[in-house]
Amino acid sequence: MIDKVFNILTNPNLVSTSQNTVASVTIETGLKAVGRPTATLMDKHADKKTRQYSAVKELFYQLLCLGIYMSVIPLFKKGGFQLAKKIFKNEVSLQNFKNETEYLRYHKLACLPKDQRASHKFMSLIPDREIISGAKKKISMRDELLTKEKPFKFPLAKGAIELSSIIGSVAGLTILAPELSHLFLHPLMKLVGMEKKPETKIDTKA
Repeated sequence: MIDKVFNILTNPNLVSTSQNTVASVTIETGLKAVGRPTATLMDKHADKKTRQYSAVKELFYQLLCLGIYMSVIPLFKKGGFQLAKKIFKNEVSLQNFKNETEYLRYHKLACLPKDQRASHKFMSLIPDREIISGAKKKISMRDELLTKEKPFKFPLAKGAIELSSIIGSVAGLTILAPELSHLFLHPLMKLVGMEKKPETKIDTKA
């Protein structure tokens, strides 16, 4: 069972497809936040106030969804990485790194040309401790990045993070974001004057 999970996480197609998951979802939601309200305002079959109300409501909804999504994705990445570390206790790809942030910094530098790594802001954050590289040889994490043209990128760690991002995208956009957005949507509409507060009737007979 673990071997099957390992093959899924290290599958190049999975990593390639999911590498830009967060960016793709962000761009798509951003386009919806602009495109849908614009299309609503251009619809001449509805009166002006109705169009304005619908456009503002759609804009707020998309922005709320995006905000909620961006908030939950780091949690899924963190949780997915720590879960993978527990499942694959003997895999150096995961055990070399304390958390997903440390790995992602390393991976970012590993993808850069060798001559650009030393001056990058992340290099000062890379710990100078020994890791086991792809050849099973111990080497300092910093030396791996500073001396090798193609540092080992630990595909299992990358796969675990990206799979977590995909799961987070599905859960965030289809479950959490729609439900939570509606809690804030109407208060926001009232705040900008698009929805009136219900009038309080006074009982004059009392």
